[in-house]
Amino acid sequence: MDADIGVMRDVGRMGMSLRAVVRLQVAAAGAGIAILAGFITAAGIDYRIREDQGLPPVYTPAWMVTWMQVGTWLFGIACLSLLVTGVALLWRRRSTR
Repeated sequence: MDADIGVMRDVGRMGMSLRAVVRLQVAAAGAGIAILAGFITAAGIDYRIREDQGLPPVYTPAWMVTWMQVGTWLFGIACLSLLVTGVALLWRRRSTR
């Protein structure tokens, strides 16, 4: 992978390698999906328990919805930043040739 990144060995002033930045972005996207999937599953289980008890369905609790939104935003922002990093890498690689 080092041969592919060419000039962009260091990103910004922090001195993080491009590989570390991409790993961080992928980890953030994975965490976002895990949070979202976990809370969607928890809301479904909660609904199923109420259904089995013969209780009327209710809205998903606000705290669950909030965490679903957090997971969605984390995934979206991580994917967007990964896309921007990829475009910047390709742009920089093209301009150095």
